[in-house]
Parts: sequence; structure tokens; C-alpha cells
Amino acid sequence: MRNNRLLRRIIAIGLTAVFLMSMCGCAKKYEKAVALAEPASSGSGSGGEKLEADETFSEAYRSYALTMFRMAHEGVDNSFTVSPISVMLALAMVENGASGETLSQMEEMFGLPKDTMNRYLSTLIDKWSKDGGVKVANSIWIQDEIADSAKRSFLDVCSKCYRASVFKAPLDGSTVKDINTWVSNNTDDMIPEILKEMTPGLRMLLVNTVLFDRNWAKPFDKAKTEKNADFYGENGEKTGTVDLMCETLTGSYYRDDLCTSVHKYYEEYNNSFVVFQPREGVSLETLIEALTPEYLDKVYNYDNRKSAQVTLEMPRFTTDYRNDAMETILRKMGMTAAFSGGLTEILDDRELAIDFVIHQVRVEVDEEGTRAAAATAVGLKEAAAAPIPEEITVRLDRPFVYMIMDDEIGVPLFIGTYEG
Repeated sequence: MRNNRLLRRIIAIGLTAVFLMSMCGCAKKYEKAVALAEPASSGSGSGGEKLEADETFSEAYRSYALTMFRMAHEGVDNSFTVSPISVMLALAMVENGASGETLSQMEEMFGLPKDTMNRYLSTLIDKWSKDGGVKVANSIWIQDEIADSAKRSFLDVCSKCYRASVFKAPLDGSTVKDINTWVSNNTDDMIPEILKEMTPGLRMLLVNTVLFDRNWAKPFDKAKTEKNADFYGENGEKTGTVDLMCETLTGSYYRDDLCTSVHKYYEEYNNSFVVFQPREGVSLETLIEALTPEYLDKVYNYDNRKSAQVTLEMPRFTTDYRNDAMETILRKMGMTAAFSGGLTEILDDRELAIDFVIHQVRVEVDEEGTRAAAATAVGLKEAAAAPIPEEITVRLDRPFVYMIMDDEIGVPLFIGTYEG
């Protein structure tokens, strides 16, 4: 018994030392930022009844996500990936500070009322934190000069629903490293840099990261990977070479005049990698335009799928995407007012507007599984005040011309002068 107590004491001392060292490390992690609040614990909720993701959420999310994908693809002539969930999570925090037309447009874009969205996303963050394959992190960075004016109600929702950490910082060039460190830490170094510089006049920055890290349920056999296989463009011309991974499994596929679709499952079978290969003669653009929520339902419906021995030959690849002007896509999706103002529920004495939205993604696919990371940064500035009218004085103390107008048709009925 005495030896057991001694052992427990040694373990306790060791754990205390580790804790203190970790605290020292945290203190040194950020050079300029000061933590104001840690994220609320999982399950703390938003004060309302939690909502499990259901058909209502799935329909709204698919419509939003596929629209974003189609619009992001416009003008892109190479491989790219967007993370609609990362953009949604970052903007959902912003939405809790919106009012009027700005709020209405964001709710319409997402297809869900703000409070309902909070409840759905809070539940999903809890679910992902328990599953372990998806890691979500959120943070709010407030300019230190105005940190005291941040509305408690706004910060509480972001903390409870979105598990957001809150920092105050100068939000100048000296803060860039701290924000990039936070993003790198939460994407397992897959995205080491989200900010290249700090926009002058920024009042707040809201940042989301999503990290997906899952092994395949059945890994590809590396011995079967075909090295330097030819890869062709839509016109049939060779564009380069790829390493083609290969497997044959009993499974199912979907096929119609547009595409052939198969699933490749990840461990625990709660995630899958779904491919849509255009049929011969169908352009990638045509297929992308056809990817609607209704079409996705048809592909996923097992009644429309056929059982088969499926051989999947898929490239091993890494792809990167960065959009420093994501606001262009959001405007096309109908979210325009937020860039002029309407964020009235974030600070006590100021109205804010979105200054920029940066989105970055990296995806790595190999024989073992998939690692994918996304980061979205939303910068907020003060909304431009209404222009102050120019002040002039007209002193009619010398001769002048006058007109008596019919304003409905814009013509003068009388024209004269007054000369005293």
C-alpha cells in the first residue's frame, strides 16, 4: 500500500510538471495575442435544444455547397478543392453578429434560419470531436483597442456553439505570425500560412479550420500501384503521368448518361470518397452543372445502384487551392450586404462589415487514406459611415437667376432674374 501511494505521488508530480511545461509552452506560442476565452466544452450548446443533422439540414447544405463548388470552378482550369463546411462555419459565426438585410441574405444563402443553423452546427462539431476523424477549430481575434466593446452575447454564442477561442491582438503585421501559428497547429501543419499580411483598419478576424484525417477501410495495395501511367485531358490528348492506385472489391456503382459513380469507404464506414467520372463525350463542365441536390439524391439512392465487382483505379495525388477573394463567390451567391455593413451585433458602439474572405485547402490522397485540411479567414472592418454632406452657404446678396419648375416633367415654367 505504501509503495502504491508513493507511486501515485510520483505520477502526480510528473503530471504536474508536464502541465506546467505545457502552460509555459502555451504562453510562448503567441507573441502578440492574448487569450481572452477558451472554447466552451463539447456539449455546452447554445442554450437551445440541439438539432441532429436531418434531411432539412442536408438539403439546405447540399444546395449551398454545390452552388459554391460550381461558382468556385468558374475560371479554374486545373485541379482544385473547396471546403464548403469551412466557409460555412466561419460565416456562421459572423452571421450571429448580423441584422437586417445582411442577416436575411446570409440565411437565404445557407437556406436555414440563424438560430437553427447554430443548433445543427453545434451538434455536428460535437459529433466530429467524438468520431476523431474530423477536427474543427474556430477562433476570434479582436483588435486590442476595442476588445472591451465586443458584445458578450456574440462571444457567448461563438464559444458555446462553435467552441471558438477568443484572442485580443494588435491586428497589425505583428499578429500575422500568431494567426498563422494557430492555423498551422489546427491543421497539423498542412496549412502553415493563411495570412500573408494584415489589412490596415481591421477590427476583427474570425478563423475556421477543418482537418480530415482518415485511413481507408481497405487500403490500396502499394504493390499494385501503376507508376507513371498516362493521364489524358478531355480532348483525348496526353497531359502527363500519374501513379494509379488499384483495387477490386465487391461493391456497387451508379451509372447514367452523365457519369459513373463509385464509393471508396474510410475506416468505420462513416465517411466515403465518392468519384463521379464523366461518360465519354460528356464534358467536366456539363457534369458539374448537373450536380444538384436532386441529382446527388439519385446517385446516393441504393435502388439506383448496381452490385458488382468494382475495380477502382485512382490517382495518388496532392492538390492545393487558395482563393484570396472568396467574397467574389459569396456575392454571386447573393450575400452582398455584409460587405457594406449590417454586422451590428458584434461590437457595442460600431457597425462592422466584411472586408475579405480567404479560403485555403490542401488534400493528400494515397494508398493508406486521405488527409485534407481547410482554413477560412473572415476579416471585419468598420462599416463606412454615410458621407457627411458638404456644407456651403448661398448668400443671395447680388443679382441671380431663378426658375419655376414643373418637377414631374423636369421643365422650367418660368425663368427670370432678380437684380434688386
